Amino acid sequence: MKRAFAIACVLFGIFGCGDDGKAPFVPRTRKDSGPDDTKRDAAVEDGGMTEGPLLKFTMPEAAKNPKDDTVVTSALVAVRCEAKKRSGKAPVSEATVAITLDKVDEETAKEETQPPTTKVGENEYEAKFDVTARPNGLLRFRCAAKDTATTPHASLLSMDTLLDLGPKIEIEEPKDESIHALHSPVTVKFQVTSQPLADGDEESAVKNVKLSISGTEYKVTEAEDKPGLYQTSVDFSDKALFMVPPSTAEVVIIAANGRTPTAASRSVKSDIKIDGDGPSIKVETPMSGSIVHGEVLLKVTVTDVSGIKPGSLNASINDTLLKFSDWDQKGDSYEHTFDTRAFGLQLTQITINVAATDVVGNQTDPPASFTLRLGLVPTCRPSSASIPHRFVSSGRMEPIGTARSCSIRWVPLPKAICRLRYAHRITAPSSWIKRITTQVRRRTTTQGSMRRKWSCTPSPIHRSRS
Repeated sequence: MKRAFAIACVLFGIFGCGDDGKAPFVPRTRKDSGPDDTKRDAAVEDGGMTEGPLLKFTMPEAAKNPKDDTVVTSALVAVRCEAKKRSGKAPVSEATVAITLDKVDEETAKEETQPPTTKVGENEYEAKFDVTARPNGLLRFRCAAKDTATTPHASLLSMDTLLDLGPKIEIEEPKDESIHALHSPVTVKFQVTSQPLADGDEESAVKNVKLSISGTEYKVTEAEDKPGLYQTSVDFSDKALFMVPPSTAEVVIIAANGRTPTAASRSVKSDIKIDGDGPSIKVETPMSGSIVHGEVLLKVTVTDVSGIKPGSLNASINDTLLKFSDWDQKGDSYEHTFDTRAFGLQLTQITINVAATDVVGNQTDPPASFTLRLGLVPTCRPSSASIPHRFVSSGRMEPIGTARSCSIRWVPLPKAICRLRYAHRITAPSSWIKRITTQVRRRTTTQGSMRRKWSCTPSPIHRSRS
């Protein structure tokens, strides 16, 4: 009789029937396996052939009703399955025992999760699952095993339970990885919502909400007109709260419900940066204290952890003489060209201040400041020959006195060279000094007094930096 029954099983392809004489098992469809299906057993043998190993889940408990059953409230779930040798059959192949977590719907994991399965007892096996990313609701675990027969016999067992990882937390402010000014209070605003597993699930109600910032707990209250909304502000420049102004902060929100015997708690964090400094400005060119004339290229490098506010980089010359904010930008490098000839011949020195504002409102304080000298180099020439332009632009001239035949602030170049041996006020390459002093001596011999024969005419093209 049993043999005929087994043959019928094979012919009609019915799962779950065999030589134990029990009625055949017909697997239910996924529609029948949800948590609201009260007719379905929480743990069933799903397509397992009766000749395979005997399987049984030992933890966690199967659950289908949050009111009556124990719900999983941990993000790390240890699942254990017992796999025993069936009477009269081959032993269990330990290498084939596997515990998996099924996908619940298309919005969750696309493939089943299968961590390593290890043996923890004589016939007991365990696998651990991280369900942090899973939504509250159904979890379906499966245990599969084969025996060591020449033609292995397989068994498969599934179990449904319920997962509750606490209320839903949504941080509106501050956003993760956002940057905030040190001297402006930072708003912390978030929404906490209960996540019931079924209609009438009273234990899913929010019971406790905590806010922690960099390890310090802050009191928060729920808005009266908007249930579940919490808001406060934190001043990171307050020395009573922070002895040293922080550059980073970790905002952590913890919310728990009333689930028993263990409340379900969820934690959400937002890492932020605190910026208390304005943009850093480094002047690349020209060098402070140098002599300039004509078109001058001002090049600066500006950096800030928050980023530079567009259009906020400004420069001023002598406060109000000239202001500009138009730059040619390449990454952190900014360039602007201005012309000193527009300042006239009387100005001998200028001070340039450069400042910027970052995107969170911090300003460069104090501004980057440096001075430049404007030099009016006279063109000194005899009646038939001029002093080489190369020497005029490469040497240094000092206002060492006045001369009737030249500008009140400058002495004719040959006269300055003649005084070089005594006052050492002017420096220039030795080869040029020798050459020009030779010219001066020659012309003094042939034309008489150097002071009478040499004249000085100020020329803008010979302005240079000092």
